[in-house]
Amino acid sequence: GPERFYQGVPDAQGRLVGLMLDILRQGPVRTPAPAEADEADAVLVVGEDFAATGVRMALSLRQAVRRPGFELAARMKVPLWQDAAVRELQQDLRGPLFILSTCPTGLDDVAEVAHRATPQDLAQLAYAVGHHLDARVPGPAGHPEPLAALARSMADTLARARRPLIVSGASSGSAEVIEAAAAVASALQARGAAASLAYLAPEANSVGLALLAPRPFGEAVRLAREGGVDAVVVVENDLSWRFGPAEAEPLLGSADLVVVDHLQNDTTAGAAVVLPAATFAEADGTVVSSEGRAQRFFQVFVPGAPIQESWRWLRDLGRAAGRGEAMAWEGLDAVLEAMAAEVPALAGAREAAPGAGFRIAGQRVPRMPHRFSGRTAIGANLTVHEPKPPDDPDSPLAFSMEGAPSDPPAALVPRFWAPGWNSIQALNKYQEEINGPLRGGPAGVRLVEPTPGDALYVGEVPPPFEPPRRPGNDFYLVAAGQVFGSDELSRLAEPIAERMAAPFVALGPEEAQAAGWEADLEVEVELGGRVFRLPVAIRPGLPRGVAALPVGLGALRGLGLPAWGRLRRR
Repeated sequence: GPERFYQGVPDAQGRLVGLMLDILRQGPVRTPAPAEADEADAVLVVGEDFAATGVRMALSLRQAVRRPGFELAARMKVPLWQDAAVRELQQDLRGPLFILSTCPTGLDDVAEVAHRATPQDLAQLAYAVGHHLDARVPGPAGHPEPLAALARSMADTLARARRPLIVSGASSGSAEVIEAAAAVASALQARGAAASLAYLAPEANSVGLALLAPRPFGEAVRLAREGGVDAVVVVENDLSWRFGPAEAEPLLGSADLVVVDHLQNDTTAGAAVVLPAATFAEADGTVVSSEGRAQRFFQVFVPGAPIQESWRWLRDLGRAAGRGEAMAWEGLDAVLEAMAAEVPALAGAREAAPGAGFRIAGQRVPRMPHRFSGRTAIGANLTVHEPKPPDDPDSPLAFSMEGAPSDPPAALVPRFWAPGWNSIQALNKYQEEINGPLRGGPAGVRLVEPTPGDALYVGEVPPPFEPPRRPGNDFYLVAAGQVFGSDELSRLAEPIAERMAAPFVALGPEEAQAAGWEADLEVEVELGGRVFRLPVAIRPGLPRGVAALPVGLGALRGLGLPAWGRLRRR
């Protein structure tokens, strides 16, 4: 039952995602869709390196920086799709982008301001910006004048903007950073600006998990230690990657372990039973993005037995255990209906795409293009008889080229193709105008909307960061996200694994010089009872007293950053 359903992510991460979700639902500021973020005319980034952790948002921010050039092109009647002409007009004309981060970011090259500080000090600076926008937002006491002047300058620029955008995320590991971003956005909203607030959740469906309101993982560990667990079911989650060696052991080592997964990993290696799950390409389902948009994904091909969707394995387990509700789960639509009844916050997910019974003139939507007419040649070495296409009980799509010839709703478009157009260029034929909305309405449905009003979201200003008393030994360790390797799944793909960097510990030049260390010198990093031997990497811009670890690389998993640690020469 619900009292035995736990999130498979660290408690700190779960709290941060829950905080972001609460702010977006209870606060007055709307979160934008990616295309809306492109339209921002002033941007403040608080505590996030989107070039490493959220590349789609990074693209939006680069587009926002180009906004003055787009407006100039519109006045000159140059179509925006003529990119070379627009760039020629734009030259060095840029919109304001302010980046407050702990580590250097991949967007610093287009930023008007790139300020480095610890998460606590970043939150202080953001609160100072909010205080200059609206006196009801608390400001830091005794802020140094250079930082106060920087806060005033950024506040004045944001106040002049028509569509200011504030963006943040969970990578800093700081609730104060998340709340400070909300304070700035709500202060702008109170001034009458069309402000927007965007947060980056750690993974594709982190918001969906938060909407299910699971219990904290730490409670499950305590229950296992107390002997209150007979069996554990882990669904598509390598707990050994997310947690330190000892954190998940009470669950993985002291109970009968059933794992439903599509990959072999350290968690499946210790399981009593492993049930083969379908990958996203072999299943239908729904994910909820950082925007709070529920989006449906559809099966590309049918896997061989005994592989099936995770929810079908859970249904079968429920039926074997005599759970009556599982008896009715024959198709995805039935599961969505049950979910809507049990979890009202996810009820709207039913509207993310038409149900399995949807038809156009009595016909399904074909997955395959007309060129699939040569399909009999695929297996001609085995037989010239064409087998019957598999049935799809969970969607209106057919595993065939036969079906309704007219344009389906946007959520059901299986491909972009049009005569005379190559590859993705055919997308233009599916839009109301070039780079405009899709015909047939948007794909997906928003589940998260703000609470109307002019109330401010105000948290508490954190105290300033205090550097360690023994420089060159104690350090405040922060996470440095990596494009290649910092997430659970991409690191398992060989082309991505080849591009992963070797693990390292990054220091600013001042800290390295004070300690007498140089690049590539191997040092010991002690954190939470674990010791790592890592080469030193020099990263100009890192604050004093701070060291950065590339999360997810090598043994650097389940670290619980930020946290105090110790560095020493071997």
